Amino acid sequence: VFAIALAAGANDRLRRNGILRALGFQSRQGTGLLFIENAPLAVAGVVAGTLTGIGIAALVLQTIDPVGFVGRPTAPPLIVDPLTLGVTVAGFLAAAVLAIAVALVLDTGRSSAAGLRTLGEER
Repeated sequence: VFAIALAAGANDRLRRNGILRALGFQSRQGTGLLFIENAPLAVAGVVAGTLTGIGIAALVLQTIDPVGFVGRPTAPPLIVDPLTLGVTVAGFLAAAVLAIAVALVLDTGRSSAAGLRTLGEER
């Protein structure tokens, strides 16, 4: 989903970068801007997804009839393995950084002047 959102905003980024370059921004500053505007979204998504996953697991453990699954009338405890959780969170954050890097590579191949030429066009 994150990569799709980055791809959908490519034309808007091109237009914005063209304006910023015309105002004196350097390409390195545009790179920093891309990371700064997308990093909070990626971190918030990973945190929300992690908490949702743990919450759903806890809810399922409380609502199922455990006799058919574990052979006893009490639900098994919710165990969150810190190592597995850390590796999973790191993997999702790495995927987000990779998506931002790919968007950056694709954006550097496009001319800032092309973004300025599309300023008057509305969708």
